[in-house]
Amino acid sequence: MARTVSLQQCRAKRVVLALSPMLETLRNKHMVLHDVDMTRDCRYVTERRLVEQHLLRNGITTAIKDRRRVGDHCISWMGSSDDTKNIRYKVYNKFVQILESAEVRKSLGSRMEGLVADDDERFMARLLRHKDHGMSLLELTFYGNTLLSLDEYLAHLDHARALLSTCPVYDHSYEEMWKERANYIESMVAVHIPAKKVFAYCHWWNSVTCKKYGYMWKNVGSKLVPLLLANYSFNDRPLHYIKVKVDDAGVVEIISEKVYEREPGCTAMTLVAGKTKGMFPSRDTCEGLVYEFSEVGIVEHKNISIGWPEKKHSKKSRPLALLVEKPTSDSHEGYVR
Repeated sequence: MARTVSLQQCRAKRVVLALSPMLETLRNKHMVLHDVDMTRDCRYVTERRLVEQHLLRNGITTAIKDRRRVGDHCISWMGSSDDTKNIRYKVYNKFVQILESAEVRKSLGSRMEGLVADDDERFMARLLRHKDHGMSLLELTFYGNTLLSLDEYLAHLDHARALLSTCPVYDHSYEEMWKERANYIESMVAVHIPAKKVFAYCHWWNSVTCKKYGYMWKNVGSKLVPLLLANYSFNDRPLHYIKVKVDDAGVVEIISEKVYEREPGCTAMTLVAGKTKGMFPSRDTCEGLVYEFSEVGIVEHKNISIGWPEKKHSKKSRPLALLVEKPTSDSHEGYVR
């Protein structure tokens, strides 16, 4: 079984020196080194198409064909020479990755809390340092059970940086990137399975990777659903609410479909899942440093305002907004409180 050990808080020199004498001991316990990752922050951002063209101009044809999995703002390629063929190189837009990539191994997930309440204060400082011009990450993965010297790791990293130094880039702030994506938000969807007490919402999805930005909770009874719909919906945009049932064979049947919208003129915030993925996030219940979403570029745009309330709230609290059921062919307009 593979285990990932994060040493991102440690200096590379210290890690290499500490690991070197440990490898023989680990092998005796039937544990081997699988790979080593090294990353470097880079100013500005680019996109997959531009990097791929740049690699081809430099005679590199080993780009991994994984666009449908990672999207248009990430690209990986393998080394082609004898001393680099076990190295995977990767470049990606960190801000966009958080907005678009959901969870690594799931199609539905929420990671925006990492922009405002990450426990790694060094990461938060790095993130904010690049907010006005964008931040890319260059990541090298060295596969194999042997450890290189620190100088060798750094030489490969410097070589990759030199290769990319002439690649076209954009000076693009987090705020600009957020607004570009918010422009496409026209509606959202929520699904409830009453018999299983499962509730899920989706704020937007990536049409390339089919990954969806939202979250799913268990133990959500029918009485709690209206509050979640009100708190997680957008202003001026329809919310498609679907109730379904699932039989033992996994066949899904739609019980009902309704469309809601926040009352006209509403300017309330829209929640995203909290730091611990809770349904009722608030700034004062988060441990450690918590930034405003606007401080990392997630500003109000076209009456979309992402945020967390200042004070603690719960299932007994008043909803952030009043929902209006939109009329359909077989229903009448009404209010959900």
